[in-house]
Amino acid sequence: TSYCSACALPISNEAESRCGECLKHDPSFDRIICPFVYEFPIDRLIKDFKYQGKRFYGQTLWQSMALHVSHSGEEPLRPAPKAIIPVPQDPLRAKGRPYNHTLRLASELARESRLPLLKSALVKTKSSKAQAGLSKQERLQNLKHCFHAHGDIPKEVVVVDDVVTSGATAEVLSKLLKANGAEYVEVWAIARTPKPQMPH
Repeated sequence: TSYCSACALPISNEAESRCGECLKHDPSFDRIICPFVYEFPIDRLIKDFKYQGKRFYGQTLWQSMALHVSHSGEEPLRPAPKAIIPVPQDPLRAKGRPYNHTLRLASELARESRLPLLKSALVKTKSSKAQAGLSKQERLQNLKHCFHAHGDIPKEVVVVDDVVTSGATAEVLSKLLKANGAEYVEVWAIARTPKPQMPH
């Protein structure tokens, strides 16, 4: 299996460097980097880390991300990121979770890569309905006007998330960051779903 050089979607046609969606519509993000496909056992580790408070799983996951990113960073044309920004949690759904898992991942990755952590650069000010079961277009519409950018955004930034499903969150946040000063946006995630329409 090969992977789309932009959105990291597993693709069967090894002759293509990008998936059909990214060839048709150039994404706002420059690149998504993630070490795993969202399937067993990684899906179970992520759920336990995210919902069950199993922090020790987080260490395995962020270390895998850091190792994968370090290998991906060997490409000569890739700009060096200047800061790391966690995907902000939904204000309503955050109440039922043991901790802010994206902030936790981003904090560890920032420490490992010796980059500043801009934990308030992106804020989710409006709650959106759950993304599971929605198409990419519905997800994009669902996230419209939910996020705001704050402060000085460096030209090259990294956004940290747990799972990339359709790429809608990555698209919305990258577009927002580029409207506020960023020129290059990478998204680092633990895993990528095999098909955009599959919920997580």
